[in-house]
Amino acid sequence: MAGSTKFKIGGIAVGLFLIGLLAVGIMSIYRVSPGYMGVVYSMNGGVQEETKTQGWHVVWPNQKVISYPVSTEMEEITIEAGTNDGKTVKMKVQYAYHMNPEMLPHVFTKFRGRTAEDIASSYINQQIRDISQAQTREQSVLGVYSQNTTEIIADIRDSLSEVLVEDGIALERFTISDVEPDEETLVTLQGIADAQNQQELLKREEANKEQEVINNKIAADGEKEVKLIEAQAEAESNELVQASITQQLIDYELAQKWDGQVSKVSGGAGSIVNLPESLLEDEVEEEESEDN
Repeated sequence: MAGSTKFKIGGIAVGLFLIGLLAVGIMSIYRVSPGYMGVVYSMNGGVQEETKTQGWHVVWPNQKVISYPVSTEMEEITIEAGTNDGKTVKMKVQYAYHMNPEMLPHVFTKFRGRTAEDIASSYINQQIRDISQAQTREQSVLGVYSQNTTEIIADIRDSLSEVLVEDGIALERFTISDVEPDEETLVTLQGIADAQNQQELLKREEANKEQEVINNKIAADGEKEVKLIEAQAEAESNELVQASITQQLIDYELAQKWDGQVSKVSGGAGSIVNLPESLLEDEVEEEESEDN
């Protein structure tokens, strides 16, 4: 009976040991997700320089692993910034970043083991606010709203990238998709925009009128040129016709039209003049009167 009890107790002990060993084993397994790398640290050993790549890893029970993104992470925030004319604008910012794999131990130490989400929501976003404020304070609200937006985005992106890279954070993209001034300023800016649009419209209309004058002149000059060409062609044609008229041609044309009667009056140089019948009859009556 006693031996049976000892056997049971031994079996329970072995079972508990195996369960404990299994629990420790489970706790010692850590999975690093794709696109991430893990930093291993412990209370007594500090941060290990060697990081863990994606996949399953076995670590000691006293060690912990925190993962940081080494592939693209996208974030979007809205910030407020002031201008040099005392106005305030809201800007919608989108940016993409990732952690430098070679600097992950530094990132862990710099930010005291905080997660990437915490680092982005606090440190990176605060840097964006500070750098944006420094840039917009040098601009008027109109400059931030429309005139110099492209240059402002480029300056903020360059300055932000220089700051983040020192802390192991690579800025991939940065853009400002929307700039919204306060309501009063927006009304003023709209009035300015409308005036500028009206001025551009007037310029285009004036340019169109000038072009129309030029087109009309071109058309008039073209019409004159056509008439000149036609007149020259007609003159040349007349010259050719006159050059082709000879005495032989005249005699031929008269012969073609002759009715076979002898002309009553013949002129010199081969000219033939047919007198009207009434004149011929008068002449005959006068001759008969003289004979009587």
